[in-house]
Amino acid sequence: MIDKILKIIELEKQFIIEMNDVLARQQNALVHLQIGDLPELNSYQEDIAKKIRSLEATRINMIATMFNIPSSKAIAITLTDLAAMVDPAYSLMLANLRDEMAVLNLKYANLANTNRMLANRAKNSFTQIISVLTNGNNQVYNVQV
Repeated sequence: MIDKILKIIELEKQFIIEMNDVLARQQNALVHLQIGDLPELNSYQEDIAKKIRSLEATRINMIATMFNIPSSKAIAITLTDLAAMVDPAYSLMLANLRDEMAVLNLKYANLANTNRMLANRAKNSFTQIISVLTNGNNQVYNVQV
Protein backbone atom coordinates (compact mmCIF):
# COMPACT_ATOMS: atom_id res chain seq x y z
CA MET A 1 0.00 0.00 0.00
CA ILE A 2 2.82 2.41 0.82
CA ASP A 3 4.20 1.89 -2.70
CA LYS A 4 0.91 3.15 -4.13
CA ILE A 5 0.93 6.13 -1.77
CA LEU A 6 4.48 6.97 -2.88
CA LYS A 7 3.36 6.84 -6.52
CA ILE A 8 0.46 9.19 -5.74
CA ILE A 9 2.80 11.63 -4.01
CA GLU A 10 5.19 11.47 -6.98
CA LEU A 11 2.29 12.28 -9.31
CA GLU A 12 1.28 15.20 -7.07
CA LYS A 13 4.87 16.43 -7.24
CA GLN A 14 4.84 16.25 -11.06
CA PHE A 15 1.60 18.22 -11.22
CA ILE A 16 3.02 20.88 -8.89
CA ILE A 17 6.04 21.17 -11.19
CA GLU A 18 3.62 21.56 -14.10
CA MET A 19 1.61 24.15 -12.14
CA ASN A 20 4.78 26.13 -11.45
CA ASP A 21 5.53 26.09 -15.17
CA VAL A 22 2.05 27.44 -15.93
CA LEU A 23 2.47 30.17 -13.30
CA ALA A 24 5.82 31.15 -14.83
CA ARG A 25 4.16 31.37 -18.26
CA GLN A 26 1.36 33.49 -16.75
CA GLN A 27 3.97 35.77 -15.23
CA ASN A 28 5.65 36.15 -18.60
CA ALA A 29 2.30 36.95 -20.22
CA LEU A 30 1.54 39.56 -17.54
CA VAL A 31 4.94 41.20 -17.82
CA HIS A 32 4.84 41.34 -21.61
CA LEU A 33 1.15 42.31 -21.72
CA GLN A 34 0.18 39.20 -23.67
CA ILE A 35 -3.28 39.27 -22.17
CA GLY A 36 -4.68 36.98 -24.88
CA ASP A 37 -2.64 34.09 -23.48
CA LEU A 38 -4.15 34.34 -20.00
CA PRO A 39 -7.53 32.60 -20.54
CA GLU A 40 -5.86 29.46 -21.91
CA LEU A 41 -3.24 29.47 -19.14
CA ASN A 42 -5.94 29.98 -16.49
CA SER A 43 -7.95 27.07 -17.90
CA TYR A 44 -4.85 24.86 -17.92
CA GLN A 45 -4.08 25.92 -14.34
CA GLU A 46 -7.59 24.97 -13.24
CA ASP A 47 -7.28 21.55 -14.91
CA ILE A 48 -4.02 20.88 -13.07
CA ALA A 49 -5.54 22.05 -9.77
CA LYS A 50 -8.43 19.58 -10.23
CA LYS A 51 -5.98 16.75 -10.83
CA ILE A 52 -3.98 17.69 -7.73
CA ARG A 53 -7.15 17.78 -5.60
CA SER A 54 -8.17 14.37 -6.94
CA LEU A 55 -4.77 12.86 -6.17
CA GLU A 56 -4.82 14.41 -2.72
CA ALA A 57 -8.21 12.86 -2.00
CA THR A 58 -6.96 9.48 -3.22
CA ARG A 59 -3.85 9.74 -1.04
CA ILE A 60 -5.91 10.66 2.03
CA ASN A 61 -8.26 7.71 1.45
CA MET A 62 -5.33 5.35 1.03
CA ILE A 63 -3.71 6.56 4.25
CA ALA A 64 -7.02 6.22 6.08
CA THR A 65 -7.40 2.68 4.79
CA MET A 66 -3.79 1.73 5.51
CA PHE A 67 -3.93 2.84 9.13
CA ASN A 68 -7.63 2.15 9.66
CA ILE A 69 -8.40 5.73 10.67
CA PRO A 70 -11.12 8.15 9.56
CA SER A 71 -10.37 10.42 6.62
CA SER A 72 -10.67 13.43 8.91
CA LYS A 73 -7.58 12.19 10.79
CA ALA A 74 -5.76 11.11 7.65
CA ILE A 75 -5.96 14.68 6.32
CA ALA A 76 -3.78 15.87 9.19
CA ILE A 77 -1.00 13.33 8.55
CA THR A 78 1.99 15.10 7.04
CA LEU A 79 4.78 13.44 5.06
CA THR A 80 6.95 13.69 8.17
CA ASP A 81 4.26 11.91 10.19
CA LEU A 82 3.85 9.29 7.49
CA ALA A 83 7.62 8.68 7.36
CA ALA A 84 7.57 7.98 11.10
CA MET A 85 4.62 5.59 10.77
CA VAL A 86 5.88 3.35 7.96
CA ASP A 87 8.65 0.82 7.56
CA PRO A 88 12.06 2.54 7.88
CA ALA A 89 12.91 1.45 4.33
CA TYR A 90 10.34 3.97 3.08
CA SER A 91 11.14 6.74 5.56
CA LEU A 92 14.07 8.13 3.57
CA MET A 93 12.02 8.23 0.35
CA LEU A 94 9.22 10.06 2.14
CA ALA A 95 11.66 12.50 3.73
CA ASN A 96 13.19 13.26 0.33
CA LEU A 97 9.74 13.77 -1.18
CA ARG A 98 8.83 16.05 1.71
CA ASP A 99 11.91 18.21 1.07
CA GLU A 100 11.28 18.34 -2.68
CA MET A 101 7.63 19.23 -2.14
CA ALA A 102 8.57 21.98 0.31
CA VAL A 103 10.82 23.61 -2.29
CA LEU A 104 8.16 23.27 -5.00
CA ASN A 105 5.44 24.69 -2.75
CA LEU A 106 7.63 27.67 -1.85
CA LYS A 107 8.26 28.31 -5.54
CA TYR A 108 4.51 28.00 -6.17
CA ALA A 109 3.71 30.52 -3.43
CA ASN A 110 6.27 33.00 -4.77
CA LEU A 111 5.04 32.70 -8.34
CA ALA A 112 1.38 32.99 -7.30
CA ASN A 113 2.05 36.07 -5.15
CA THR A 114 4.06 37.77 -7.90
CA ASN A 115 1.35 37.03 -10.47
CA ARG A 116 -1.31 38.39 -8.13
CA MET A 117 0.71 41.59 -7.67
CA LEU A 118 1.28 41.96 -11.43
CA ALA A 119 -2.41 41.41 -12.17
CA ASN A 120 -3.45 43.98 -9.54
CA ARG A 121 -0.98 46.53 -10.92
CA ALA A 122 -2.30 45.97 -14.43
CA LYS A 123 -5.88 46.37 -13.21
CA ASN A 124 -5.04 49.59 -11.35
CA SER A 125 -3.16 51.01 -14.35
CA PHE A 126 -6.04 50.19 -16.65
CA THR A 127 -8.52 51.83 -14.24
CA GLN A 128 -6.38 54.97 -14.09
CA ILE A 129 -6.08 55.17 -17.87
CA ILE A 130 -9.84 54.78 -18.30
CA SER A 131 -10.39 57.45 -15.65
CA VAL A 132 -8.10 59.90 -17.44
CA LEU A 133 -9.76 59.25 -20.79
CA THR A 134 -13.33 59.55 -19.51
CA ASN A 135 -12.86 62.51 -17.15
CA GLY A 136 -14.27 65.59 -18.87
CA ASN A 137 -11.76 67.93 -17.24
CA ASN A 138 -8.69 66.29 -18.78
CA GLN A 139 -7.57 67.06 -22.28
CA VAL A 140 -5.67 64.24 -23.82
CA TYR A 141 -5.67 65.52 -27.39
CA ASN A 142 -5.52 68.84 -29.24
CA VAL A 143 -2.58 69.94 -27.17
CA GLN A 144 -0.74 72.92 -28.57
CA VAL A 145 2.97 72.24 -28.96
